Amino acid sequence: MQSRLTPATTIGAAPALASEVPSFAASVLAAPVLTSSPPATPSAPVLTEPERLPFTWVGSPWSLVRICIFNAFLTVLTVGVYNFWGRTEIRRRTWSSVHLLGDPLVYHGTGRELFRGFMTIFAMVLVPILLIGTVMIVLYGQASMVWGLYQAGLFLVVYPLLKAIATYRARRYRLSRTTWRGIVGRMNGSSSEFAFVSWSSALLY
Repeated sequence: MQSRLTPATTIGAAPALASEVPSFAASVLAAPVLTSSPPATPSAPVLTEPERLPFTWVGSPWSLVRICIFNAFLTVLTVGVYNFWGRTEIRRRTWSSVHLLGDPLVYHGTGRELFRGFMTIFAMVLVPILLIGTVMIVLYGQASMVWGLYQAGLFLVVYPLLKAIATYRARRYRLSRTTWRGIVGRMNGSSSEFAFVSWSSALLY
């Protein structure tokens, strides 16, 4: 048996459906609209010029000249031994004459440290090089190809690497013995890596 909607049922449902249409349209309009554009990213910070530190010199150059003359005199008398203590005194005077924000730099190195470092390099580097060179001269002679290759290796490889290592460690030593307002200087990195980069760069140029 086929059912039919009566006129009363049809007329009663129409007002209910009409009342739901405005609320549905309002919910659709209130829903957030999705867009395919990416979210806004914060702008990059503006790079400014770094602040320059106000270093000032408050010493007298003539005082350093007098110290240099005195150190040269004592260095000659001691056959070069006093040179390490003389350099330490010059650095101490120079550091104390350099002021940053009104406070001087302080140098804490000693002549004994410089002398001990020189003796270590002399015993571990210079003496072996001299011994090997002497043995090669005795065995092969100065006119041999072996002696020529040894000299070429020294001047092209060994000496540049040793010079770069010595330069790096000297700077690191001076920084580690320098303080300002109790802040100790420091230099990171590897001396061997610096020497290799310096030597390879010299080959490229």
